Amino acid sequence: MKYIIGIDSGGTKTEAIVYDLAGNEQQRLNTGFGNLLVDKKQGLANIKAAITGVLANRNLSECQLLVLGLAGIDSGGLKKFLAAELAEFQIPFVLLNDAQLAHYAQFKGESGILVIAGTGSVCLGMKANTWYRVGGWGHLFGDEGSGYYIGKCAVQQALAEYDAGLAPSLLTNQLFTHFNITNTLALVKVAYQLTKNQVAELAKIIAEVAPCEPLAANILTEAGHALGEEVQKTVNKMQVNNQVISIGLNGSVIEHNPYVRQAFFTYLEQASFIPNFIEKETSSTKGAYYYFKKNGAINK
Repeated sequence: MKYIIGIDSGGTKTEAIVYDLAGNEQQRLNTGFGNLLVDKKQGLANIKAAITGVLANRNLSECQLLVLGLAGIDSGGLKKFLAAELAEFQIPFVLLNDAQLAHYAQFKGESGILVIAGTGSVCLGMKANTWYRVGGWGHLFGDEGSGYYIGKCAVQQALAEYDAGLAPSLLTNQLFTHFNITNTLALVKVAYQLTKNQVAELAKIIAEVAPCEPLAANILTEAGHALGEEVQKTVNKMQVNNQVISIGLNGSVIEHNPYVRQAFFTYLEQASFIPNFIEKETSSTKGAYYYFKKNGAINK
């Protein structure tokens, strides 16, 4: 049976799925994180373990294409490094960033703008086979509207209350409870020890308290507006104002947080284009199937 392998590899896990030429899932396998910027050696080991696992007991000559989507692959020479490492498998492969793979999955190779807002955030548009990117600059310099952004804003709110001599708000007290601490100075100490993912996880706490805490609701609303602004910037880059544009939604924040979603939709009601929203329906790995369907096989 001829087959295609899609791999979506990020900071939490690496998901590999085998598809037949009709796009039907044949096998699924998960390993650990694959972000080489976090840990190059272990990330590579997890990616290779996923590939080895799905290739076991399969005829290599029947593999039409492996498409791997990896966060951060466009920087620091990682694409060249990974291409050399994957050559040992002796199968044809294509390396994309994780947003491109997700875009192929959601739009089936057609034009549109994908909004990804999970731990991080990025806006990626495609028109006439040309890519347009806005954001995605990482938690230190960007990722507006992401889970990390929301968590960071909540901690900053607690610090602003302390600096102004105010009593801790309900939001701040929720953070104290979450970390089992009693004051802002302890919060600072804890916060600086958190991983990027742990800061992003705070978005769930903020969403829980938002119905009875205006400060929390405002942080989430601002996150939704920020994502809307990213979309408008992408539309401007693509020069598709005054047109109907398909907007794909991908990532836990934009998919599941009602305050962020509502603020995002409300912002785009005033936009310079007509949005046609598309919810995520399948794994990003299926972008490999649509990549193959659009571009065909490559030389081995």
